[in-house]
Amino acid sequence: MLAVLWLLAMFRAMQIVMRGQIALHQEWLIRSITLTFAGVTLRVILPVQLLGGISIEVAYPVVAWLCWVPNLTVAEFVIRKSTHPQGHHA
Repeated sequence: MLAVLWLLAMFRAMQIVMRGQIALHQEWLIRSITLTFAGVTLRVILPVQLLGGISIEVAYPVVAWLCWVPNLTVAEFVIRKSTHPQGHHA
C-alpha cells in the first residue's frame, strides 16, 4: 500500500506541476515526502516496540502500518491547516 500511494503521490505532483499549479504541486510533494519518510519512522518505532518487550512477530506487522499512516495523517492536517486556516477545505 505504501509503495502504491508513494508512486501515486509522485505521479500526481508531476502532473500538477506540468499544469503550472505550484501550490497544489507543493501539497502533493508534502504527501510524497511524508510517505518517503515512512522508512525513517519504521526505524524509530520498531526498536522502541522491541525494547518494550513486544516480539518481532507482533511488532513488525504493526509498525509496517504505523510507519506511514500517522505520517500521512499529520501531513494532511498540515496541508489543510495551511491552505485553509479557518478549516474550510475545498
